[in-house]
Amino acid sequence: GETFTVTMWNGGDSKHAFTVASEMSGGGSLTLSSDPSVKQDPRAFYVLSGINTNFAGRLAVTHGAFSGSNAATYNADPDKYCVTLTVSDARNIGGAMSSFDAAGLTLGAHALLKVAGSVVFDEPTRGWFIDGVGRINVEEGETVTMTNLQVTYSGEFRKEGAGTLKLGGTARFTEDALETPIAGTNVLAIAEGALMPADATGCDGLAISFASGTKLLLDASVEGDLKTYGLYDVKWDAPIAVAGGAALPEGFDNRTVCRLGICTVSRNAADTMTVGDFAPTAPHGMKAVVSRVENRDSGGNVVSVSFVCDLMPRGITISIR
Repeated sequence: GETFTVTMWNGGDSKHAFTVASEMSGGGSLTLSSDPSVKQDPRAFYVLSGINTNFAGRLAVTHGAFSGSNAATYNADPDKYCVTLTVSDARNIGGAMSSFDAAGLTLGAHALLKVAGSVVFDEPTRGWFIDGVGRINVEEGETVTMTNLQVTYSGEFRKEGAGTLKLGGTARFTEDALETPIAGTNVLAIAEGALMPADATGCDGLAISFASGTKLLLDASVEGDLKTYGLYDVKWDAPIAVAGGAALPEGFDNRTVCRLGICTVSRNAADTMTVGDFAPTAPHGMKAVVSRVENRDSGGNVVSVSFVCDLMPRGITISIR
């Protein structure tokens, strides 16, 4: 039950990261931090490589409090002074906790979780808490999967790196783990690479933005709600924001015509979106058409709107204008 903090700095030299290769155990809290007194470059790099299934405590990645002129330097470019933790196995951040903890892993103050390789985070007792700005980096050609766990947003969760973040689980908001999103606490920013919904509700309630060159990947081989609704986000009335050049690609079964949900949003959000926002293209000799489908309750009232794509086999790219 004790609390431990490791505070260090090694500047921009990630080659000399503080590495814990031995296995950790126990139920105390561990914070990996940086030293803000080193004004010129207080960055800190950590690596956890042990299989820490017997560590049932909290893990936080953040930095110490910046003050005075150091605070001004940090605020001018906070990403430059963050703490980075590198892992290559979901068990590096710990095993099952004695009971569910929404802050089993905290990423705060622009901290970066750098994931080496394709890793599946699925421990249901170890919730993730995004405090202010928390970042995750996925390498090119790799997929990081987050399913079967709860992510609590209290700010912005930023996806970096050229790889894919496959996001499921449950989104909650602020320190109270509310189900209802609150503006400014529910941001999912796809800065690089791709986002793939792992289930129909894993992104519900999020204010999602796609930077130029990023992608929304949709799996047409999965039956059920995910295929029907695509990225499902009806709790938040702000439409999905996509910068010019972002795209929604997919590969499809080569035997049958397919209807795939691109995204489903609230009725209010749908009022600002049209099928013309999507520009599907298909290989030569094939056709892809986007349409708008109103989803109604038993009384006939429109409760959400799905944008769906009817297409012939193989791959398409859906760009948002």
